Amino acid sequence: MTSLCKENPNKMPGIAPPACEIEWTDLVHVTGDNAQVYCLTKDQIKVLEQEEELVSAPIKNLLDAYSQPNETILDVKKKTWESLKAEKLIPPLVSSTGLTPLKRYEAQAELAKHRYERQLNRYKRVGSDIHIIEKELQHSLLAPETRGFYTRYLATLQQTYFDLGENLDNLKETVKQKRKVLEREQGRISKLQEAVESEVAYRVAYQKTPPERDEEIKRLREQAKTLNDETGMVNYVSPAELNRLSDIEINTLQIENHIDSNASEMLGLRVLKFLHGAAKQNRLYQRDIDELARYESSQKKLHASKKNLQQKKNAFYETMAARVPVEGAVQMPNIRYAHQLVEIKRTGTSGFSYIRRDVLDQFKKGWQKISMSEVKRSLTLNRAGIEGAAKQAAKGLKENFSANLVFNSWQSKEDNFFNQLNKELFKVNLDGESVPEERQFTASAEAQLMRFSAGAQFAGEYDPKKGRVHLGGETSADFSLLKASASCTLHLPSEAGHELKLSYQGDHGELKQLHCGVFRTTFELKVQGSVGACAMLSTKLRVETKPRDLSVGGEMNGNVFAGGMLKNEAELKVEWAKPVSQSRQQSGRVAQPTLASFNELVKVSPSVSVAFGVGLGLDFNVGYSEGKFVAELSAQLVCGPGGAGGVAAELSVEQVVELIQFVRHALEESDFRFLEWVSETAFDMISKITRLHIAVGESIYALAGMAERQIVKNFSRLSFDQNYAKDECRNILLSPRNLKPLTPFAKAESLDRICRTYVFKPYSYQLDDDELQAAACMKLLESMRSEREFIEVLRLMGGKGRKGNSTTLLNNFRRIFDHLLYQSSQSSRARNWLNNRAASFYPELE
Repeated sequence: MTSLCKENPNKMPGIAPPACEIEWTDLVHVTGDNAQVYCLTKDQIKVLEQEEELVSAPIKNLLDAYSQPNETILDVKKKTWESLKAEKLIPPLVSSTGLTPLKRYEAQAELAKHRYERQLNRYKRVGSDIHIIEKELQHSLLAPETRGFYTRYLATLQQTYFDLGENLDNLKETVKQKRKVLEREQGRISKLQEAVESEVAYRVAYQKTPPERDEEIKRLREQAKTLNDETGMVNYVSPAELNRLSDIEINTLQIENHIDSNASEMLGLRVLKFLHGAAKQNRLYQRDIDELARYESSQKKLHASKKNLQQKKNAFYETMAARVPVEGAVQMPNIRYAHQLVEIKRTGTSGFSYIRRDVLDQFKKGWQKISMSEVKRSLTLNRAGIEGAAKQAAKGLKENFSANLVFNSWQSKEDNFFNQLNKELFKVNLDGESVPEERQFTASAEAQLMRFSAGAQFAGEYDPKKGRVHLGGETSADFSLLKASASCTLHLPSEAGHELKLSYQGDHGELKQLHCGVFRTTFELKVQGSVGACAMLSTKLRVETKPRDLSVGGEMNGNVFAGGMLKNEAELKVEWAKPVSQSRQQSGRVAQPTLASFNELVKVSPSVSVAFGVGLGLDFNVGYSEGKFVAELSAQLVCGPGGAGGVAAELSVEQVVELIQFVRHALEESDFRFLEWVSETAFDMISKITRLHIAVGESIYALAGMAERQIVKNFSRLSFDQNYAKDECRNILLSPRNLKPLTPFAKAESLDRICRTYVFKPYSYQLDDDELQAAACMKLLESMRSEREFIEVLRLMGGKGRKGNSTTLLNNFRRIFDHLLYQSSQSSRARNWLNNRAASFYPELE
């Protein structure tokens, strides 16, 4: 600008007078700035274009690569990420807590211990059961069907006792191995802390005044280097953290020196206080008292400061167990990060472009401002169309400000400069019509990077309507450049899903795998802001849940570079396709079970997500907390092998019903073994729900939707009253399909009531007819899929949830057969069931 401009006394606020003889070739508006627009010269536009090209080049290269194979896209993504990182165009990374090796090893060691102790107790109990059944078989009055059942049961107990005894040493050895792995990890952490302390000691010795002797510094340096090499300490602790620890140590030393100095002075004052007091020199005595009080106050502050420094140091070392190598760190961006990118629109281009915030701050110092109120006054809205309105606006600005505005180019499109100002700031189109809120541009900083990543600037080369976005694979997405968002649905790890194989302990305590069908995760995402960039640039998505928060981010080379809390913009469903046929041996191979269609098992949203922890089931856990069923899944099940984090969620009514079916399937497939991935509380509530389902005839959906207090209250109302027992028998006979999801505990509770003997009918002197109870009893027996389930039921009957020994089993067997079925018209049917059906189920019992 010429000196004439600066000296002109008639210079108006806003724009320079015509005497400046400057031509402004473009107007620029910064999204979110409602105060002004800027006039730029040709030279300023050239500099601005260079900045726009620098910022947009990485994303443009990525979009150009979308027509290439998947491997090429991944390679370009890596280069794009490095470019954006180098230019600081992505949010800074911060560490995020996750499942550490130490926590997993602790859980594995604890699980191995539980398994060994459970089998040891079982071994002792089986020995006792053998003695009980042997004594029972000595009686000669047993029915042939009963004797046959007891004989098979005894044979299985004896075989189990032998094999289990042989396997106990192996289980104990597994506990030792798991403990060794845990101790090695604990040792690694201790060694890592030792390496940090050694490095800090070397730095303090070198920095303190005066420094240590050269020989001591050399010794400390060599010791620190040795420990660093052994532990790879530099991969776990940043230089900034080491500097902070060194400062803490140096400050602590200074405080301790000050404390020692004060202590020496205070000792002298205490002596003087005593002498002056003895000499009754009150003035000197009072001076010593005051001086001593000041020193005491100073000492308290120094000790408090020392304690604070010690707490900071301790807090750092407590993080050692959770640390993983820096290059493989699980990291998330600072959610409150004010993005480096700024969105602008200028008259010389269509669409939007992006520049760095700090560069814009420099540019604005030389840009001429025009007040937004003057711009609004100059735009006379009419229906002459966009081109006419633009010409009118240009003319109005020139007339109002006597400025020499020469537009370099003008695009007669709907997104032109003045129309955009009207829509975003004045809420109307150039034709005077108001603009619905959903069609106004979002001005938030979080929206900027998504518009940038979605290719708004390159609409001619990249068609957002095709909705193609790359998320470690390809999926479809519906882009809304207006709202800077993309809605997409994808399946992880793939549409086919991930096989869920849970372990259980077999008859001899050995681990067996249970094929529980296939899991897959379905994301329905509305991504925007930094999360939108993550969808464009990541090789895989990553999910974490914390209380009331669901976090979705993108991962590249082990580091999460873009992500954020999606609030209500995400829905994550874990779907389960259950096997509909059991595995069978075919020519030495186990046939894969046929799978049903996928159904939703877990649904996660921020309003219901809960903290994910490490359970004894490790990868899949079902619990019951505060009146809600909770499912926890590791990242391997959520995002496929290699994923990070995990999710946990409360289950809806429909999901609880699906869970009940899932647990029943797992019980059958594991031959009714202990399901260690279901908590005792959760299993108890499932049993209560299914028990009430047949006892009172209530819909299982209605029961699953009840609060815990209601379920417990209804369950406690179940009694041995004869009318209740008869009603339950009718429910069983009317709806035998309702018996299918019942757990052994629920069936045991039902049989315990049905097999009760009633003498008289209520309110009459007639003898009770047991035929209804016998018929219902047979329906319950016929619903049992294996004789092992029958054994479990016999041991649970009358135990109020506690499993009895073989004495309990024998007593309940007599109640069912000797006292009820053999005395009814069901006698022949019951004997056949024992002889035929039970025998066919009988591979193993205990």
